[in-house]
Amino acid sequence: MNAVTLAAPEKKMARSASPLFVGNHPALDFLNSLVSQTGTYIDFLRDGGALLHWMQVSQVLPEQAMLAVASFTADERETLAQELRELREYFRHLLFKRQASVSDERQSLDARELDKLSNYLAAAPLVQQLFLTNQKAHLVTHRELNQPAAVVAEVAHLVADLLTNYPVEKVRKCENPNCSIWFNDIKRGPPRRWCTRTICGNRAKVAAHRLRQREHQ
Repeated sequence: MNAVTLAAPEKKMARSASPLFVGNHPALDFLNSLVSQTGTYIDFLRDGGALLHWMQVSQVLPEQAMLAVASFTADERETLAQELRELREYFRHLLFKRQASVSDERQSLDARELDKLSNYLAAAPLVQQLFLTNQKAHLVTHRELNQPAAVVAEVAHLVADLLTNYPVEKVRKCENPNCSIWFNDIKRGPPRRWCTRTICGNRAKVAAHRLRQREHQ
């Protein structure tokens, strides 16, 4: 099982479509900002403008993060888009490695492989601030979203949450080999196999039907 390699020249990149939010966790919806279900890739973080639009429709991060990105300069948004693309592929590597470790202990994650994620978090530490409302004190923990690194740290926090709080057997990639979508299986009953039944699920049924027809010819 290999992670998606974006540099492969045979990968075709499409530019128009709507993102799918079927991951059942914001970190996976972030990962699925690069998507392929047919072998043609669509990157919703391909540049700063696309990133801002994706943030507006995805709601992966709170509204204040989206407003912060909207206030960035064009160059800052380009920097942020690039850093998020790098985080996204690092996250994809971690998921493939973690999933492979279930069946092969030799593929186990090394603690050093998480250092990069820790570095993303440390680049914009959380700050604590006291507020007073009707004479009642409230302690709020947040990041100052005044630079791209802080937004990256917010997304890295989502990645860390998925890796630490959700079991590996529930986080899976769609079984369509041409599909790049990952999801957190939250339903009861048989394991979820497809990103959506209407897309990859139906394609699998059609392929199986055609195979049975050929076998009986």
